[in-house]
Amino acid sequence: MEREKKDIQISDLIYKYLTDSLKGNEAEILEAWQQQPENRKLLLELKNSEHLYQGLSELHYTDTEPVWQMLEQQIRLRRRIRMRRWWIGIAAGLLLLLGGIWWSLQQAEEQPLPSLAQQTLQREDAPITLRKANGEILYFEDSVQTLLLPQEIRQEQNVSTSSSTPTIEPQSIYNELVTSSRNTIEVSLYDGTRVWLNAGSKLRYPTSFTAEKRQVSLEGEGYFEVVRDERRPFIVSTASATIRVLGTGFNVSAPDSLSCTTTLVEGRVQIEDGQTNRILLSPGQQARLHTDGNWDVRQVDIRYYTAWKNNLFAFEDTSLREILNTLSSWYGVTFLFRQAELADLTYTTMIKRYDKVQQVLHILEEVGDFRCERIDDTHFMIKKK
Repeated sequence: MEREKKDIQISDLIYKYLTDSLKGNEAEILEAWQQQPENRKLLLELKNSEHLYQGLSELHYTDTEPVWQMLEQQIRLRRRIRMRRWWIGIAAGLLLLLGGIWWSLQQAEEQPLPSLAQQTLQREDAPITLRKANGEILYFEDSVQTLLLPQEIRQEQNVSTSSSTPTIEPQSIYNELVTSSRNTIEVSLYDGTRVWLNAGSKLRYPTSFTAEKRQVSLEGEGYFEVVRDERRPFIVSTASATIRVLGTGFNVSAPDSLSCTTTLVEGRVQIEDGQTNRILLSPGQQARLHTDGNWDVRQVDIRYYTAWKNNLFAFEDTSLREILNTLSSWYGVTFLFRQAELADLTYTTMIKRYDKVQQVLHILEEVGDFRCERIDDTHFMIKKK
């Protein structure tokens, strides 16, 4: 029965799409549904059917005005009866509200306001934290989307006493940029390279690049658009590998010392792992390090590995367990399965990273074969439809 209900809902959305009458988040629900290749094929076939469009056009313009007028008359009669009860309820509610405000003001006068110093000490959950090499710590709030990181020490010129004396590069001093578990940020380095840092990640970068190379280190996940400079390659170091480029766009995910996944969007990159492995990637290829120390290279749909920088959750043939683990980490909630087999269902979809987990769950429920029941503010039960 629930499956039939979902099919009817999707059919209704397809009808609205073909008649250009989608409203609210209906377009996003349909977009999530058509991420499955077979669903997208079906939608394209329906869209290209001339006979279907003709039938929908006739149905869409059927005159239903007399029926709506009759319904509106019945609704107006019922509203008059409810209106008196409504005004009585509003009056009582206002009295309670005014009383509550007065009591709160009285309490506020009796208690001293917390000082700014006390508030700034508790910043472990700050959205963005910048720890500078000189010991200074800066915090950035949600409203900051892009940071321009200035060059702080001039190191562009080589130090030499004569043409026969070897070049001496000053030692780099590093800053750290850290994101919380729910925030991403885009930064512009002083060479023009743009870096998108995913949630729960750390970027270490020098106060200035040397004359020979531009090197940063990454923990977590980042997307890089590197400005081309043939004299100075750009190097991203992780705990398990080093990625060397001249100018390109690529994504790196390295949450720990045993894993590293590099996805190339454009250009060319070279990966070295400190062993004997050296891998060259072409656009659309992904190199993944396995726990046994071996790498595999495959062709992938890069959209699912770069969507996060556009504030999207992206899942490709991903189990419901993994999807909910991602949401659990992002929103700080817990999911329980009423039927264990639901955890192994797989989905392919992209969904906006909404402020509230309920908004994401609503879309997943519409396109999936499960329903989500809220237990309390932080616990949800996953059940069969």
